Amino acid sequence: MKKFLLFCLSLSAIAFNAVAGFGISSSAVYLNLNGSLGYYNTKTSGSTPLGVESFAGKLGVFANNSGNLKIMGAAVSTFKTGGGNVCSGTLYYTVYLKGNRPATPVFASVELSLYSSGTTNQQWLNTNNPIDLTTYPVGDYLLELYYVASGNDINGNCSETKLDNGTGTDYIASFSITNPLALSISGLSGIVYDASVAIKWSAQSDRDILVYEVQKSENGLDFTTIGTVNSKQSSTPDNYYFTDLAPVIGANYYRIKSDNNDGTINLTNIIRLYFVTVENSVLIYPNPSGNVLTVRLAGIYKNNYQLSILSSSGQTILSTPEIYDGIDKSINVNLPTTLPKGIYWLFLIDKSQFYKQAFMVK
Repeated sequence: MKKFLLFCLSLSAIAFNAVAGFGISSSAVYLNLNGSLGYYNTKTSGSTPLGVESFAGKLGVFANNSGNLKIMGAAVSTFKTGGGNVCSGTLYYTVYLKGNRPATPVFASVELSLYSSGTTNQQWLNTNNPIDLTTYPVGDYLLELYYVASGNDINGNCSETKLDNGTGTDYIASFSITNPLALSISGLSGIVYDASVAIKWSAQSDRDILVYEVQKSENGLDFTTIGTVNSKQSSTPDNYYFTDLAPVIGANYYRIKSDNNDGTINLTNIIRLYFVTVENSVLIYPNPSGNVLTVRLAGIYKNNYQLSILSSSGQTILSTPEIYDGIDKSINVNLPTTLPKGIYWLFLIDKSQFYKQAFMVK
């Protein structure tokens, strides 16, 4: 949501002088393009832009039913002067085949909610109204937009409407829908090591893929490309590998983006891997503990372990197998109700790895 935060900052103070009692000073449509969210500016004259991108030209080429092009909502900034009033903001959009605009296009609407209100300036926002444009059949399309504010120039009612531009010219950008390629990317997984994370994925057929982009996020929403792997462009199954040498402490989210030779892209599912230093990879809470011990396994090697609880004198209290799949998780360990107060040790051991953590029973 980094772009959303930038958007919020840009809305802090918009100075706009106009003779009319109310109107729209700036507007932007909120799009999801290939998994990346962003505001695409439409009206910007006379005010601070709401986003960093422009809604113009070609948005891209998208596979049919891929979900890689969505209208998520919009944002508008409005103004009112004197006795003017603003009651609402609305985005209107329509989609049609390029070169075949209907004589009377039918526009669908997306209502915007009041986000912030000042004496002269207001912001209207909707960021959670996903409209998938990749459901259209194969073809070249135009996406046409405009915005409307309701209000009144001289009193507090809502009897008037105004568009966000005085010329009546709508905002238009193009996009293309193609048939999805015959490929299959699966088995995305990862292994956490002491100072790195290894990513692996499989392709059943990738003859139409040019390159793989390994993308990473710290919040599961905003992804950046941290490396590329060339496609083998094979019609037989292949495995691919990439090592992240700079994982962040805590949660690391990964996905694979494939750049295809027809201009489309594909995105895999998202996996989360938890990276910590070995010393902090087995966490126990609460500590001091009662009869139920919660153990968090995070950032340790994927393997089959033996989990054991020992007293400070070395006596085994309990021992049980634990299969760890490499993804951070928490497990509950039931301690004997007759366990005396004192210091105890939790051991997690396999043939080559050894983890331990002390805890207290109160």
